[in-house]
Amino acid sequence: MSFKRNDEVKYNHFYFVDENVVLIGVNKDIGEEEASIFVDSPLQVYDDFAGDIVELKNVKDRKVLFDAVDDFTAKRKFFHGVYWDIFLDFLLSEKNKTLYEISVELSHIIPGDYEAKSIYDTLEKLKKSKGNPQAETLKLVKLICYYMGVTKEIVETGKGFWFIFEDKESYTLESIYQYCEEKRNQGQEIILKKMIKEITGLKYREIFSVPIKIWVKERVIDEKTKQFMGSLIKQMKKKGRKNSLPPKKPKK
Repeated sequence: MSFKRNDEVKYNHFYFVDENVVLIGVNKDIGEEEASIFVDSPLQVYDDFAGDIVELKNVKDRKVLFDAVDDFTAKRKFFHGVYWDIFLDFLLSEKNKTLYEISVELSHIIPGDYEAKSIYDTLEKLKKSKGNPQAETLKLVKLICYYMGVTKEIVETGKGFWFIFEDKESYTLESIYQYCEEKRNQGQEIILKKMIKEITGLKYREIFSVPIKIWVKERVIDEKTKQFMGSLIKQMKKKGRKNSLPPKKPKK
């Protein structure tokens, strides 16, 4: 089966020199100057509570809400399909490789009878996922993140680090896969910068790191978080209504 190469980059990806940060996944109709206001505060998306959040007129209340939910969900890590989609677009813009081309390479590397089409379908479906993928699939996701030189947290939290270094022919999907398998068999943690150094032979000072963020901060809302948010929003609305009431006239 043949596949038509889809090499159209869907998003804008900007590097802000003064802030020393890369912001990826920005809508095509938003320019660099306009996107710069989101460097410190990514756009927040809560589909289940979009209307309620809009009704919170006080900006400080919204910040309190977002911070409270961050604290509430800090120990939970979720895979975000939206982040995965944006990350793959960033990979296409930087390495000029589509997901299918990556899948073909993986099919030649992974032991066993894995067809490129099967790998591609699995990784493509993740773009619409809102839950953690199976362990073997997650290994492939991490492998592709490492190939780009980006820490795996980018598809969980929407932010991480991008390690930039002189492109070496030795740093390939195959060499990364072999390195990761060796470390897993030894029960050792995989540290991206160390892996890049050991595979390429570069010195640490030759590997530069830049913070990388996704423009839209999507939230996975489970039932406990929904209840927490609902209760908090209800309290804020009640407080807002009280503040909007005219002061009572003093009794004569």
